[in-house]
Amino acid sequence: SVQGAINGHPVVMVVDTGANTVALSAEHAAGMGIDYLRKGRPVMVQTASGVVKGYDVRLSTVRAGSIRLQNIPAVVIEGSLPEKVLLGMSFLSRLHIQNKGNLMVLTKSH
Repeated sequence: SVQGAINGHPVVMVVDTGANTVALSAEHAAGMGIDYLRKGRPVMVQTASGVVKGYDVRLSTVRAGSIRLQNIPAVVIEGSLPEKVLLGMSFLSRLHIQNKGNLMVLTKSH
């Protein structure tokens, strides 16, 4: 996991290269003041546990460690899952990913 922030709110995230976008639960979103019901677009989301209702949103800022990016597509999933925010490819695709043994090193692409 990695310490980070979404729209300035501290959060622990899990790097998930299998997730298309950054994904967070409705509980996380509510705690961060993300008005996904009004500003999001309803979608059906395929998760590891099946198809669930979600909302496509844009996050103003996402920070993972010292890397901060803006205007990141994300999905808010109804309910309390996932337990941790998933740092998916809508964030990771903007970075250079390097595996060093058991470590995954993320650096900004230039």
